[in-house]
Amino acid sequence: MRTTLVAVASAIAALSACGPSTGNSPGSGSNTLRVDGNVSASETVNNGSTASEFNTDFAVRVTKGGAAVTGATVIVRSSCGEVSLTDAMGDGNYAGTQASYCQTYSLDVTSGSDRVQGVTVVGPGIHRIDAPTERQNVNPREALSVRWNTAGAATVRLESREYNTTITPDRGAGEIPANRLRSAPGTATNERVRVIRANSVQPAGAVAGSSFSVSIRNQVEFFTVL
Repeated sequence: MRTTLVAVASAIAALSACGPSTGNSPGSGSNTLRVDGNVSASETVNNGSTASEFNTDFAVRVTKGGAAVTGATVIVRSSCGEVSLTDAMGDGNYAGTQASYCQTYSLDVTSGSDRVQGVTVVGPGIHRIDAPTERQNVNPREALSVRWNTAGAATVRLESREYNTTITPDRGAGEIPANRLRSAPGTATNERVRVIRANSVQPAGAVAGSSFSVSIRNQVEFFTVL
């Protein structure tokens, strides 16, 4: 699953994923490539609580002077192992996927003498959503309080099916305004809330505007009842 991606800076939660955090690093490089990389973990079960209950997608866009860079070697490393990303369409968009969520990820990009190396981000720890609860009935005419059990990410994206907002800083709570949830009179309507927390660094060895981020998403589903 792809996630909505947001920019950010770091915190480690009480529930850690599969490996120790080593700290953020901007890395190094030739300062010739623009690299926009995203590591995006998504729940495989609602309100996942362990690393194995997430899948992680990798997406890295590599350009030079505004032109797509093809044929590069793009590698993401973590305690879960090394993943070599592929540019299936030959347009400078490199992608891959990996089971689990390993929190700390490093990125290396090499294209001839052009390189960006050792860019490392400690992603947010795994969060569980405490409110609303799975399959709860809520009144959509009232504001919905959303709470999760850990805080500290630089940026949070809060989403329902038809509403989204960005929260900074991450204090473990947010709100969806009244009348912004999907509903239908006389019907229990399926809704969901997603909390996406993220951290990022600006690679030191890439051109200005480059970024590398790590985000993790969790969700619960519930019903609106009028």
